[in-house]
Amino acid sequence: MAATWPETQAPGELLTFSLAPNAVRVQYQAQTSGILTLTDSYAEGWHVALNGREAPLLRVNGAFRGVRIEQPGTYEVLFWYRPPYWTLSLVVAGVGLLLLIGTNFLDWRRRAA
Repeated sequence: MAATWPETQAPGELLTFSLAPNAVRVQYQAQTSGILTLTDSYAEGWHVALNGREAPLLRVNGAFRGVRIEQPGTYEVLFWYRPPYWTLSLVVAGVGLLLLIGTNFLDWRRRAA
């Protein structure tokens, strides 16, 4: 992406920034198109949404997270983390819990009889 913005002028302004254990919220006023970069580690499982709509997460300089800003404007950006295979992990844990409960119930009935 070629920059057409003068290097002496800021490409945008950070309006708000909040950090939570598995999420980062940013409100950003973009003056030009570009890539909003969060200088925090890129890892599988991170996602990003622009103004409530999921967008492609970019790996910036091989180490950081970013998202493409297509045009000037104000953006609500949410980066959030969900471990890979999270849903599958929850299903396997649920099945394991049901098996444990079922086994304990059958053992209890056998002892009660």
